[in-house]
Amino acid sequence: MNYFTFSQVSSLTKLMTNFLYPTCQQANLSLKIDGAHSYGFASKASVACGTFMKSVAEEFLSERVVSSRETRGRAPFEINLRVAITFSGIGCGQSALTEWGSIISMPSFLAKITFHSLQETVC
Repeated sequence: MNYFTFSQVSSLTKLMTNFLYPTCQQANLSLKIDGAHSYGFASKASVACGTFMKSVAEEFLSERVVSSRETRGRAPFEINLRVAITFSGIGCGQSALTEWGSIISMPSFLAKITFHSLQETVC
């Protein structure tokens, strides 16, 4: 089952340090969120290990939605699509989404044009 959850980066880092990452051959791991490579609520994360914290893996924390109707030539990230659907469904728009993201300290928000194009994707 593919579902979403809220978590703090520091909590995920603590969880990961208990595992022996095969590439590192040691348990010294760190999870870093790259705010410069965020698209709405989809952030790129990297796992680093060792004394020099060499990056060994990176991935966006949300998958892209595969559909026939893509937004501006690229499939949207699932988290962004679900957030747009949710806020539209409860009668709120992009400004309410931005305020909510600010309150819960999310690193980035959906631009107004992206929010509206995501709404068009599902309508």
